[in-house]
Amino acid sequence: MTKKAIVAIEFVAILLAIVIISVFGLNPETWRNDVPVNSLVITNQSNAAQGITITRQTVNGREVVYAKIQRGTKEFQITWEILPENATNKRISFTSAEINANIISVNDTGLVSFLTTSNQGASITLSTTDGTNRRAEIVITFTTGGSGGDIEL
Repeated sequence: MTKKAIVAIEFVAILLAIVIISVFGLNPETWRNDVPVNSLVITNQSNAAQGITITRQTVNGREVVYAKIQRGTKEFQITWEILPENATNKRISFTSAEINANIISVNDTGLVSFLTTSNQGASITLSTTDGTNRRAEIVITFTTGGSGGDIEL
């Protein structure tokens, strides 16, 4: 190839790159059809047969779910809903001071296991991992079996 042909090809490549960047932008995410998470909501409901009472309160503009479960319970399943249903990344991370203190563990399906016999409660934050920073919080406390009174933490 001649020098002129190489220069012409480079010029066309640069023009093509400018057109592609101006149409699609520099962000390659534009080319993907990712659907971001709009909402993360804890969906647990009260269940008298299992001794679970769920209440919801707004704290600092955010809904906090309170789960009272029977003393001696070894596991508790957190359930949640992510909207829209076709969100690309529906993975959730769980954070809690009680996880770090080896009082509870939470697996990737939301199953909370109480690792100590003290039945210390826990505050667990669920967070989306898609970059939208959606969060939900559940506070778990224990009640006595028969009377339904709260156990002080």
